[in-house]
Amino acid sequence: MIQSDKHKYADVLRPGMPRATQFFSALEGLIKVHLPRLHAHFEKEGVEAPLYAARWVVTCFTCFSFDLALRVFDAFLLEGWKIIYRVALALLRISERELLKMPFDQIVGYLQHQLQNSVEEEKLMAAAFRISISLADIDALELEAEEQRRQRKAALEERKRERRRNQNQSQ
Repeated sequence: MIQSDKHKYADVLRPGMPRATQFFSALEGLIKVHLPRLHAHFEKEGVEAPLYAARWVVTCFTCFSFDLALRVFDAFLLEGWKIIYRVALALLRISERELLKMPFDQIVGYLQHQLQNSVEEEKLMAAAFRISISLADIDALELEAEEQRRQRKAALEERKRERRRNQNQSQ
């Protein structure tokens, strides 16, 4: 299960966290579509998904209550990553009103530490299942994120080669 095409959860924990990086990029795209005001506020404040969602995705939400983690994991077995996106969006949707009033440091602190104490499992899961996300949308966002990662890696490699050429020419 941990390596099936539907789940690929082990890739979250591999060096460089490729699946987590892909998740963060796709999540930001979904926030832009489903929560545009919050997306704009996060952009203004410089809040990026890895700052708050890393703990969520790496632990499969075990940083919340054990019961919630079991429900998410159970749905994960059935839906795959779709439920992880839905729960993340639901957490943000439930908290949106408060988050829109906060500056960067309060947003990150709230999402990393305070939110887990105020979440009602039933309301969260109901909100998550009401969020309509297609697998095609997720796949497109994940492919886009993977392409961006490849481009960044290629640009980094090119800069390294350029540096080596410059060093060789100066010697």
